[in-house]
Amino acid sequence: FSFATPPPTLTLATPRDTTTSRRPRIFLAFDQRIDPAAVLPSIHLTPTDGTPVPLHLVPQAEALKHKDLRALIEATEPGRWLIVQPDQALPADREVAVELAAGLPSAEGPRKTTTPQAFKFHTFGPLKFVTSACGWGQPPECPPGTALRLTFTNEIDARKFTKSWVHIEPAIPDVQIVASGNELYI
Repeated sequence: FSFATPPPTLTLATPRDTTTSRRPRIFLAFDQRIDPAAVLPSIHLTPTDGTPVPLHLVPQAEALKHKDLRALIEATEPGRWLIVQPDQALPADREVAVELAAGLPSAEGPRKTTTPQAFKFHTFGPLKFVTSACGWGQPPECPPGTALRLTFTNEIDARKFTKSWVHIEPAIPDVQIVASGNELYI
């Protein structure tokens, strides 16, 4: 009898089907070991304007400095993942296609992929206000003790956010304003 080892299959990609920064770190995991340097030429990053953007590998030591990437690395078998990042900022407010071309090699056998594997994400555009709500589905009035939630198109950097950017009339003494994801809670 005979058998053949399968070519690598992408099992996890992030960011995927979401909106992200213009220089995202793209985490790719596979169902078998890969050689990141051998896989890199098979990865194509193309914004909707059609101009491919060069990528570089993100070293593990650098990736481990980021909490979200560290969690992905720790949850994935060693040797089965890589992280790439564009060499330049991607255009704002654009859909970006990531394609793993046919011919992507494995570190576990000679077979290469025969079809492309692909996914997309969108880059942040200008920050815009989307909506406001009181609590979680409360009536339009905000009862005392209920947070007012303001939602925006992009994430707000909680480390850089300062409540002086928000002006409330009439002023509310000692108001707390918290940034979380793409929302402000007042």
